Amino acid sequence: MVYATDVTPTLKPLVRIISLPTRFNQNASYPIGVLTGSASPEAAQAFVAFMQSAVGQKILKKCPTPPFFKPLQHVSRRTIMQISACNTLKGTVKAIKLGEVNAQVVLELEGGQELTSTITRTSAERLGLEVGKPAYALIKSSDVIVGVD
Repeated sequence: MVYATDVTPTLKPLVRIISLPTRFNQNASYPIGVLTGSASPEAAQAFVAFMQSAVGQKILKKCPTPPFFKPLQHVSRRTIMQISACNTLKGTVKAIKLGEVNAQVVLELEGGQELTSTITRTSAERLGLEVGKPAYALIKSSDVIVGVD
């Protein structure tokens, strides 16, 4: 699943574009900062400075949904989830089918629609996914990534 704005002219004849109701679109901001305990704080700080520079902002504006970066100095890994995906859908875990290697996770979105993603079994266990608990579908290009707060 991808957003219509991510479909290139080359792919357009090969895919079916469906409209997502506006009530499911979320305004998202993506904080940027150096994580406490970063293995390479100097490199991370250089990246933050670049993304906040005129050149970095010009690159971000080319995104169909440009993220807004808040200038943070140091943040805890448990406080802020930093992602590159531009689209996030919140839902509730409706079902989990564990296989030997992968797990199939079904999220029920607020409007009752279901979204299914296949992730590794290890990831499902590490995230502590449980039926009835909230989770997020992070949509980037052709991948749907499941995450929790």
